[in-house]
Amino acid sequence: MKTLSIALLLTGLSIGATQAQSPLEDQSVTITHVKKGEEPQQVMDAVKADFPNSIVTDVAFLPHALYGHEWAVSENKNTDENIEMLYYRVAANSPTLNYTAVYNKDGKLLSFKEIVKQALLPDAVTKTISNQFADWKIVGDQERIQYGKSSSNYYRVELAKGKAREKVFFDSNGTVLRKVKKIRV
Repeated sequence: MKTLSIALLLTGLSIGATQAQSPLEDQSVTITHVKKGEEPQQVMDAVKADFPNSIVTDVAFLPHALYGHEWAVSENKNTDENIEMLYYRVAANSPTLNYTAVYNKDGKLLSFKEIVKQALLPDAVTKTISNQFADWKIVGDQERIQYGKSSSNYYRVELAKGKAREKVFFDSNGTVLRKVKKIRV
């Protein structure tokens, strides 16, 4: 079992353009990877039905405290055996897409992120980038993100200007939902 330090960021995808900080920011929680062959059958059957052409690359327990948040992981050697594991995070890929999905213990798909390499951006998103980020350049892959089985799509675009980088989240109408700034040295 690995214990991982979780730096939680605003979800922005499920709650829109909120500016409040997550109360879980910088907490440590335990994420346990499920051993090969010990994956829950209900979850694996659901993955095959939901993403028929994909290959599962990782299955892990996802503590309830993390469900619904965007998070980043860094290793920490402390362990806590008392955290209840109710959700599974499944990573899978196909020839053209990568997926990260969250299932409950019964195999119900709760949410997923579909990463499309070099996704075509809607005209509204392209226009917003041209207007609000005129001096910035698109770098890396553009991601199309779908939360759950909703018809709403969100887009994550990485932009660079000199040494500064920002990951910007947009809705389909081109509205900026959130910016995550990074400064490269």
